Amino acid sequence: MNRTASLVLLASLLAAAVEVRPNLGGDFSKVSKDGAGHLVPAGWMLNSAFKANGTWGAVPDAERGGHALGVAAERGQIHVFTSKGFAAGPGTDVSISLEVRGTGSFKVWLYCYGESGGWVGENVEGPVVKITKPGWQKQTFPLPIPDKPFPKGTVTQIKPAFEVDKGSTLEFDNVVMTMEIEMEPTKTAPAGQNLRLLLPPVIHA
Repeated sequence: MNRTASLVLLASLLAAAVEVRPNLGGDFSKVSKDGAGHLVPAGWMLNSAFKANGTWGAVPDAERGGHALGVAAERGQIHVFTSKGFAAGPGTDVSISLEVRGTGSFKVWLYCYGESGGWVGENVEGPVVKITKPGWQKQTFPLPIPDKPFPKGTVTQIKPAFEVDKGSTLEFDNVVMTMEIEMEPTKTAPAGQNLRLLLPPVIHA
């Protein structure tokens, strides 16, 4: 039995929590060309409602090599999000950590969808963060999914997103999403995801 399978089995027996870290492509190491010939990071896309407001794409990281996700919101707000949805439901503890540099302000969102892939009428959003200092800065955002009915159905999948505000030019790198899932004996963990067992605390007499 491999290590991941062992952790899932142990978590199931203990009804413990497991940390799931889906692959977002958040190191932006894989890029491709869009229809216009611009480099874009694999697994990410522009929200077309904000298409006219500026530019986005994979930009070279001269300091560390590879690429980062670059967004220039010249004429208005821009949203960029993952093209793939990730399984999550009401009450799931989600957090996103990232590195950011540039000037301006942004938010981190979770776009929320139901079983059929349709939007459930509400999203989860973090606070506005303003970047003023030079260089890469580490940020972490707790984004728990409310344990409540959403206007158009139950949340079953999420897509992490960035909102970059008008006048901002920012780069993002090393984006990691962590979800804490309560495992039960009848449940299995999502396939092909990085798991870490969170054991309950030991109580001493």
